[in-house]
Amino acid sequence: MAVGAARRFLPDALFAKFEAIRRQVTDAEFFNSPKHQRTKDLWCAAHFARGYEHGIGECAVWFDESGTDSDVDFELEVTGARYPFQTTMVQRPGRRMGDEYKLPMASRPQHRDLSVGASLGPRWVLAGIEKKLHRYSNVSGLSLLVYLNFPAWQQDYRTYRSACGPVTGRFASMWLLNGNAIAMIERHKSLPAFDGWLQVPESSIQP
Repeated sequence: MAVGAARRFLPDALFAKFEAIRRQVTDAEFFNSPKHQRTKDLWCAAHFARGYEHGIGECAVWFDESGTDSDVDFELEVTGARYPFQTTMVQRPGRRMGDEYKLPMASRPQHRDLSVGASLGPRWVLAGIEKKLHRYSNVSGLSLLVYLNFPAWQQDYRTYRSACGPVTGRFASMWLLNGNAIAMIERHKSLPAFDGWLQVPESSIQP
């Protein structure tokens, strides 16, 4: 992350920034405009940090709104140390979220069979992680935050940990993020370890 480009935010302040942006744009613009890819990264960073602060302890986020450094989406600051994170979103294969918002509401596909995400989700996440491994030559210093953007009736972190075990150790740490919680599936040598899901404080706006 370029020196001087990133700004330091407390978790709630960063989330408030996301809310302000999201209220000003339509669903179609938000999901289809390339300029809002960085806004989605902002949501992931803020949502994750709010969960971390709520369940573990104080933290801050260093975020570069320009997104000029593709290797680092944000940095988590804990007790004065900064930890670089890369984010990735995993969806149901074949789903193109942006395309859905080009259609009238009544014509949008729903994909509400929760059993499919429950049974195949870990496999989808493993494939998403492997794509990141192929994209970056040196991932050992990066933590990876995986956003589970698919419906599932159960997201057992132990199932994901088992399914993704062969590749999780390649990163400094690995975390899961869904609409209301975070989980750790590969611990960081310098960050507190925990098992289970940590709830993120409720909010009225989702990406």
